[in-house]
Amino acid sequence: MLRMERFADGSLTGVGRIIAGVTGTVDDLVGTYSLGPLVLVRPGTSPGLIVHEQAHVRQFWRWLDCSGLVYHFSRKWRQCFEVEAYRAQLAVVGPAQAQHFALSLATKYDLAITEQEALTLLTK
Repeated sequence: MLRMERFADGSLTGVGRIIAGVTGTVDDLVGTYSLGPLVLVRPGTSPGLIVHEQAHVRQFWRWLDCSGLVYHFSRKWRQCFEVEAYRAQLAVVGPAQAQHFALSLATKYDLAITEQEALTLLTK
């Protein structure tokens, strides 16, 4: 069963076990997933990860629904979007996670950057 909730910033969240369609189930995800203005949240997800996905929702609205295309086809903009989201997450979880996020940024998004370059982007 999917339960819809609205965050203070106006973004929607779907909390539940099964989300049918392209995303499969929330259980298949790390913890959250943003799909346009919707944030799909696995129960027990950390506040930092929710903030990361909320940043992607803000990007969706800022880019008037074109962020997904830009994200998919432009390495430069994908980097900008993820750096913004990871910085928002760092603001919640604290700087101790910066190295871990830099590793993710350097290896999971096809950005062609090193872990050190990613760390610099996150902490500058």
